[in-house]
Amino acid sequence: MRPPLIRALLFGLILIIGCLHVYANPLDISNFRIYVNDEKVDPGQIIVGPGQQIEIVLKLENLVDQDIEDITITAMIDDIDDGDEIETESDEFDLEPGDTETVRLYLDIPDFVDEDSYELSVSVEAEYEDGNDVAIDDIKQTVDISLERYDVKMDAVFADENLLCDEDGTLTVTVKNIGKKDIDRLQVLVKNEELGIYILSDTIELEREGSSSLDFQFTVPEGIIPGDSQFTIMSSYQGKTDDDPIVAVLKTDCEQKMTMIKAETKVDEVETIILSESKALSESKVTGRMAFDTMDVIDEYKDVFAVSTIIMFTLLVLIFFQITRKK
Repeated sequence: MRPPLIRALLFGLILIIGCLHVYANPLDISNFRIYVNDEKVDPGQIIVGPGQQIEIVLKLENLVDQDIEDITITAMIDDIDDGDEIETESDEFDLEPGDTETVRLYLDIPDFVDEDSYELSVSVEAEYEDGNDVAIDDIKQTVDISLERYDVKMDAVFADENLLCDEDGTLTVTVKNIGKKDIDRLQVLVKNEELGIYILSDTIELEREGSSSLDFQFTVPEGIIPGDSQFTIMSSYQGKTDDDPIVAVLKTDCEQKMTMIKAETKVDEVETIILSESKALSESKVTGRMAFDTMDVIDEYKDVFAVSTIIMFTLLVLIFFQITRKK
């Protein structure tokens, strides 16, 4: 066999192998990263706690000479939520030849979870522009759940996040026991130095995977500067104080209160004027009605008055003539 022919065959074989390799991996997945509560971790050492968040980042590149369409990436952890999975999915997107796309997915670990190892699976579904499915292997990682002996998670919400001066407010704090053990001595402190608020709850018990809601009542004092007012919520349990307090923000506005008072005062003054004018008008109508009533009586009996007057005049004339004749 001639050397040029051998070279041509080798070149063709290389092209065939290359094409097979490319089509066997139509989407290149690179820059695969894992973050736990915004901190990067090694993919092989994913350790998370209850209520924490896993962020998955990966970059996809289209390696073939045709469009890849309807690409969807799904991340899932099986059997972690009381026997159920937790799952998140990206929006669909397309990639033209040579294009890339970076995708971020988020998984929230449940507050109540068993300390164990779980499988994280990241899968990619897509199809070629001719409608054929794209085959891509799943990415699998192990996620280890770690629990503290004693641990709580708190959430706080205001009944009304916008209050005026001298108004009453309520802050509801929900406490969850996300540790391994029951808690028999737990207190919650709510404080706001700006508003002079310092409220300590009664001591409560909280069993493992139990929760309790506590209401804290307060009044916004007069004369504070309008704006955001920060409440700090801390917990104390089993003889230690939580070193990770949470914050709730209340919007206060004393100036609006004063404006409303002035507006109400002006409204009251206007109402007083209107009432006064209405009263005067009513009295005027009553006086006028009385005058009209008198005129109506006179009109009704004017004929009687005329006849009576004639009779009286006639009697006086007769009496006068009678007296004259006697003389």
